Amino acid sequence: MERMNSAIFKSLMRIENQGSSSHLDSTIVSLGAILLAILIAPFISERLRIPTIVIEVLIGVILGKSILGIVSGAYMEFISYFGLTYLLFLSGLEANIYDIKGNYGRAIGIALPSIFIPFAAGVYRSQIFGVNPILLGAIFSVTSLGEVNVCVRGIRCDIGFRNALLGSAVLVEIVSLILLSAGLEMAMGSGMEAIATMALFTSLFALPLLLRRWRPALPLVEWARDRSHLQLEVRICFAIIAFMAILSEFMKVHFTLGAYLAGLVISEFTESGGELERKLMGFGHGFFIPFFFVSMGCSMELSRLSEAPWALWALLLVVAIGLLSKVLGVWIASSLLGFGPKEGLAMGLLHSSRMSLALAGTELGRAMGIISDPLYSALVLFSLASIVIGPSASSALLRGVWGPSP
Repeated sequence: MERMNSAIFKSLMRIENQGSSSHLDSTIVSLGAILLAILIAPFISERLRIPTIVIEVLIGVILGKSILGIVSGAYMEFISYFGLTYLLFLSGLEANIYDIKGNYGRAIGIALPSIFIPFAAGVYRSQIFGVNPILLGAIFSVTSLGEVNVCVRGIRCDIGFRNALLGSAVLVEIVSLILLSAGLEMAMGSGMEAIATMALFTSLFALPLLLRRWRPALPLVEWARDRSHLQLEVRICFAIIAFMAILSEFMKVHFTLGAYLAGLVISEFTESGGELERKLMGFGHGFFIPFFFVSMGCSMELSRLSEAPWALWALLLVVAIGLLSKVLGVWIASSLLGFGPKEGLAMGLLHSSRMSLALAGTELGRAMGIISDPLYSALVLFSLASIVIGPSASSALLRGVWGPSP
């Protein structure tokens, strides 16, 4: 955590020192290039039928260190960090823990292999890459609920399949995020006291459940429905994000948990699909989150994949272990819980959609100096593969079960 804070502090110091016109010109060029990338990425995505996130990272690769090298500057790094924070916040905002209600058995039965089989595979193979086993296992175990939500809206499926998928994805996202935070702390050499403090902070995840139970008695819910308060509500949301980030920092817990918990808390006061939620999503998906993904691509140096003796085959190994361990585990569990072979395989492929949170963990590890550049590039490419392969293959399978998409 201290090393992460040091990286952000150094970024701010570099901002102060960038007083010359050449540095300013470089920053303006970098910002303009990223804004142009954010603008054109959705059009390319629609034309090629490839997820927008993938296009954003690939454009970043072209603009960054690997090819053109025109994006640089501490301002870019600082905005990217905020984009990462907002990404975790929106992940919490989109997580509806009540998708589990009435589907506890299936949700838990599918979530357990989705978490622990990839986690065990990452722990087992971590020595090859010289990275903390908990951290690598957590990156392998992640499922990004936001991407699963997008995928499930575009396919035809029955309510039982949908509820089991979303309920299990919520559980996987929360548990894997906790594992990711634990892995980052352990990789930094934090003692058991820090891990115990993180466990205490994790107990705060019961807060959204309590808020939902008390919701009818909370005057803030009625106040939030008044559209005249919308601008103030947005400011309150950003204040809650900052407060939870500061609280997690004070408790020596990684800020990712604080940002995610802020999203869970705010979701209890916002109407699903309402104007406030749309505004918060617009801020994130319109600028901050695309900025983060383009910046990640800019940080990649594909040429460094050849520097480590294991790097060239490591990419294939990471993709194979990361995808197969999750898909096979979920497929077997789904079959045992009453889903057909195609439905179970589609469930596993959808659970392998992990790009957003996997990239978040990978970027944090790189910023802290605990993930090498070759492994960083391999994990980013693995995350790209997961979002391209999983949704498209699952959609094809489900068309054979329930017919064409609506």
